[in-house]
Amino acid sequence: MSGIIEPLQVQLYFREELDQEIGGFDAEFLIDFFSEEMGAFFYNRGLYDAEVAINEKVAEISDMLIQLEKPV
Repeated sequence: MSGIIEPLQVQLYFREELDQEIGGFDAEFLIDFFSEEMGAFFYNRGLYDAEVAINEKVAEISDMLIQLEKPV
């Protein structure tokens, strides 16, 4: 088992979409290859998305705190 994508899924994709047969080893190799080549991009994108979500929540909390201020 390679993780989220199973070799069987890759084999089915090759068979149905590309009309080619590949073995389980080749499918695992492709999964590992794409994980190494593209993994950092998706990891960094996830960090960016998390930062955006956190900043939005911080802005909401900041607005709520301002509404709680008492006039002086």
